[in-house]
Amino acid sequence: MTAYSLAVQADVRKRMSPPNRQDVPKISKELGVHRSTLYQWRSNWRLKRKLLAMMTSL
Repeated sequence: MTAYSLAVQADVRKRMSPPNRQDVPKISKELGVHRSTLYQWRSNWRLKRKLLAMMTSL
């Protein structure tokens, strides 16, 4: 299992977010990060965003 720096993860998140919205296969090819890793990061970020929204609405 490869550990990626927070800087790499931040770059990926920026690439996946509007207005950039690059697709996962393109990011994977450019950065050499496996697609499943990128999909997992995206899933985790979405879950954290939902949890934060739930906590702030209480």
